[in-house]
Amino acid sequence: MPERMCMICKKRSEKQNLFRFSSVDGRYLYDKKQKIQSRGFYLCDNPACLNALSKHKKVKVEADELIKILNVLKKKNKDILDILKTMRGSENLVYGMEENMEAMKKGRVKLIVVPADIKKNHMIELETLCERHKVKKIVTGKREDLEKIFERNLNIVGIMNKRAIEGIMKKLEVTDEST
Repeated sequence: MPERMCMICKKRSEKQNLFRFSSVDGRYLYDKKQKIQSRGFYLCDNPACLNALSKHKKVKVEADELIKILNVLKKKNKDILDILKTMRGSENLVYGMEENMEAMKKGRVKLIVVPADIKKNHMIELETLCERHKVKKIVTGKREDLEKIFERNLNIVGIMNKRAIEGIMKKLEVTDEST
């Protein structure tokens, strides 16, 4: 699958995992099916990138197009949080930054769920670890959402069970297709 880059954070990802905006009559429209034949740009699913795009000086995207993306992100975020709620008491979860980093290095954690509002240094460190150890990363809403579910102060949740990871990824694919 072709690789593209997010216009804001410059993160490379597969084309299907990014939101595409196409230029039509001088306006940028959200191209859900990625079929419009025109110039455009890509945006990753990080809420911080969506926020930065809304304030971008060179590229003007209308508010209703940004709301469409925001609705997709909210639905995806809600699905992830619902799955984590059901797994709350499971032994297949690793909590906290240090524990997850150690588990990634040992190869136990295969998927991490990270809130979008953690420190930039932590996010960069996690991205390099994920690339090095082939760990999938999902960025969700806010830290408070994870704190409500697990009733403790934490930055990151790691998932060790392969079947649970497959279920989460399948659920996210269904969410992407249905929007």
